[in-house]
Amino acid sequence: MRNRKITFILPIVCTVFFSAIILGYSYFKARAYLEGPQIALSLPQDGQTVNDPLLSIVGQVDHASTLILNGRKIFIDINGDFKEDLLLYPGYNIITLEATDRFEKRIKKQLKIVYQKNEAKQELTLAQ
Repeated sequence: MRNRKITFILPIVCTVFFSAIILGYSYFKARAYLEGPQIALSLPQDGQTVNDPLLSIVGQVDHASTLILNGRKIFIDINGDFKEDLLLYPGYNIITLEATDRFEKRIKKQLKIVYQKNEAKQELTLAQ
């Protein structure tokens, strides 16, 4: 009687166990695609004040097929790295990055950068 219960329950327990392992592994592998693209910026930091009008935007995107910087498509290398130079206006600048993956999932990131002209350099060039 006891052997009969074990032979009945054991296949059910094994099936549930292996099904849980397969589902967990599938979720682990697919979670990056379910979450969509990700943007990680190295330079510059949000809220930074700079003295040079030429600013390099450096970072990395994951699971993105396109990357748009202020309405203009920029290139991503095979590792997902990007670097783009941007000319700032004097004062407050808002920089928008938008990444889209192949499933049309989007993520948008905004940076706020303040460009202040270096008055010492400007006075030096006027004096010369």
